[in-house]
Amino acid sequence: MKVEKSSIILWPCVFLSIALVSENIAGLIQQSLSDQHWFPTSATSITQYFSGSLLSSVLRVILISIIFSMLSHKQLEQIPKLPDKMVMMLSIIPISSIIVLCTITLWWHSRFSLPIFGVLGIDFGVLAMTIFNLFMFKLIQIRIIELSKKQASEVVVKKEIQFFTDLENKEKNIRMMRHDLKNQYLILAGYIKDKNYDAALNYINKSIIKLDHSQIKFYTNNPILNYLLNQKAQQAIENNIQMEIKAFIPADFHIESSIIASILGNLIDNALNACIRQKDFERKISILLKLSNNNLIINIDNTFDRGEIYTRRWRMKGGIGLKSVQSIVSEQNGLYKHWIEGETYHASVVLMKIYEGETKENDEKFEKSSFESDQESSIESGDL
Repeated sequence: MKVEKSSIILWPCVFLSIALVSENIAGLIQQSLSDQHWFPTSATSITQYFSGSLLSSVLRVILISIIFSMLSHKQLEQIPKLPDKMVMMLSIIPISSIIVLCTITLWWHSRFSLPIFGVLGIDFGVLAMTIFNLFMFKLIQIRIIELSKKQASEVVVKKEIQFFTDLENKEKNIRMMRHDLKNQYLILAGYIKDKNYDAALNYINKSIIKLDHSQIKFYTNNPILNYLLNQKAQQAIENNIQMEIKAFIPADFHIESSIIASILGNLIDNALNACIRQKDFERKISILLKLSNNNLIINIDNTFDRGEIYTRRWRMKGGIGLKSVQSIVSEQNGLYKHWIEGETYHASVVLMKIYEGETKENDEKFEKSSFESDQESSIESGDL
């Protein structure tokens, strides 16, 4: 098992600090008991030594138990890998603390006399360590911000790679369909040439049935969004998730379709992941895209495990996908909102003035025609 450098430096320092603190506390308690004559005058130094060692060991176990109870197993596994420079800088803090504790321990056991300048030195040393800690926290904060930006860019690159991979697979399927279509035309030509019209008609009907069962669905005239919705619908099928998609939107927008696709893709991924984590509940996702007064409204509802409310709140604050959505929506002067009702998680986005229709009458005609055509494109898991 690979051990991180930060762990090699951190944990020995932690255990050594616990040992020194335990010795100091045990010595203080033992001296207080001696001053109050808890130990008989006949007690030997060996008895006092063993009693002090036992008390120190008990305190050590208690302190270690407290630390490990505060850190769960998952939290220990999620400690990030730190750069070597940061590990070296952070190691100064526990090493300095150990030096101070050793000094206090030696002074406590009267190994040397500590003048007033020594006490002042310890005080100023602790003050310097505090200031250094503030400086280190600032550097760590800057480093974490850089890492989060790097992770966000890596996620974008991975999604772009996945997009082009899927696009390549679709292109292969299209070439295969063209080849099959050519063969079908040759078969039909043969039936017609032989005047076998019944066989030709039967062959056409079978081809229509195959097209009806095709996995490619039509949701919108916008090719990018239609492709995205098909991909997400296929993921829902593979994970046994009931998905309903309704899209009442035009083919062209005032802003780039890739921006809308990024928002929609991240929101659907968030819903899919929440449903995949469900175990004992019916998995459902509802997607609605509609145009209202030239504003695009995206509503996504999904079921989720209520036991995840705490972790979901953490993902809302720290999740890269959700941060990306909020950032893009803010850049487009849009609105983003999410809330929970019972077992359903709701996410809603409004993008302002993204469709430049010629007239209000044309917009109304478009909405009516979109509604009629969408009745056939709305799907559930059994229809996907």
